[in-house]
Amino acid sequence: MNARATVSGPRPQVAATHLPDGDGDPAAALVDTHPIHVSGERVDARVYDRPKLRAGDVVAGPAIVVEMDSTTLVLPGHAATVHPSGSLLIRPEEDR
Repeated sequence: MNARATVSGPRPQVAATHLPDGDGDPAAALVDTHPIHVSGERVDARVYDRPKLRAGDVVAGPAIVVEMDSTTLVLPGHAATVHPSGSLLIRPEEDR
């Protein structure tokens, strides 16, 4: 048995996300600190609210970036730069 379905309708108008520019300092998004374990050591990680981050903000590890449906860990020695699209670009700090 085969079944086929066809759907038609108006195409939605979808625009790309573009965050407002930040100054590189994510302090406005800082909400807490929380201990984590990395390579057998306990370190304090700063916790950031992702919707409050702006384009160009740089989150240095150790850090945790939280949002409604996901959590991102930025390890020590790494930094996450917020892209204008909202993506987090995580790189070792010596590569920045």
